[in-house]
Amino acid sequence: MVTAVITGASSGLGKEYISAIIAQYPSVDAFWLVARRKELLREIAEEHPDKTIAAISLDLTKEESVDVFEQLLKENNPEIKVLVNNAGFGKCDDFFSSNRRVQTDMVDLNCRALTGITRLCLPYMLDDSLVLNISSIAAFAPTPRMSVYCATKSFVLTFSKALHDELRPRGIKVLAVCPGPMDTEFW
Repeated sequence: MVTAVITGASSGLGKEYISAIIAQYPSVDAFWLVARRKELLREIAEEHPDKTIAAISLDLTKEESVDVFEQLLKENNPEIKVLVNNAGFGKCDDFFSSNRRVQTDMVDLNCRALTGITRLCLPYMLDDSLVLNISSIAAFAPTPRMSVYCATKSFVLTFSKALHDELRPRGIKVLAVCPGPMDTEFW
């Protein structure tokens, strides 16, 4: 079954990418929607009754969740046409006085999980497929009070550029999307 995997799929850009993939990739008939909020994923599934949608509730800041995702891949052996790494978050705080766990969770989700999910999906990706990594304009402009967020988005941008060249022989395109401020739950 030709599949799209979308992390951070329960709202915002992640949710919007579902409709975009349906419009742009008619061959995709299954969606793996990954996010923490299972109820929202179920609501999205109900909006698309003609598609096979797996609502996968995982907290990708936790390594165990990435392990669960790996096991799902092994058990289901999907043919992945599109991977959207949208899971991520940012906080605006002075680094010195900020919560350490929030800052390291940001690195874990925005960098480690994105890297891990991408690496796990690659063996299942069809030639001539697409990886969309959601970065930010913050990747280009380090911003006080958002130092960790900006650094993680710089990682996403640089990782995407390098991976684009590495995967070119397979015809897998890698794109870093760098949106500016948007009306989402981020704010």
